[in-house]
Amino acid sequence: MLETLSGSLVTLKRLTEKCIPDYLSMFSKCVATKLHVPSVQNEAQYIADRLKDANCADLFFYCIFENDSNQLIGALEIRDAEEYPGQLYTWLNQEFWGGNRFQEAMRLAVTYYFQKTNQPQILAHVDVNNARSYRALKKAGFADIGMKNGPFGKQYVLLLRKK
Repeated sequence: MLETLSGSLVTLKRLTEKCIPDYLSMFSKCVATKLHVPSVQNEAQYIADRLKDANCADLFFYCIFENDSNQLIGALEIRDAEEYPGQLYTWLNQEFWGGNRFQEAMRLAVTYYFQKTNQPQILAHVDVNNARSYRALKKAGFADIGMKNGPFGKQYVLLLRKK
């Protein structure tokens, strides 16, 4: 996996232990609520567990850095489809919503993911009440393929196919 993926607005850098303090400081209460993460400690455990897998060549987990400030502003993970039916795990601190940062991060990540893995698609699940994430994924090219009952209520099932 490439260590960095660069665009004009954001740069994606692979998750490392060095990122953890900034990651957790930007993982706000607003973000945690949207993702149904009970606490920052739960997220810290999640990324610690993912870092244990970091030696695996196929771990696709990047931190999103804003280019102007070189500040960590979010994260994007595309998980194994067999392990996680909703493969996409992503967030952006609310102070950085808008401005096409998320769109560029998605474009960089999915372009590289499809090149590297040769997978034909990515599935995402989004809570029906998370309209902002739903619109952002639709803008990024994901298509509706159905609805499902998720752990916190109804979810959209979205699909992005390799071009």
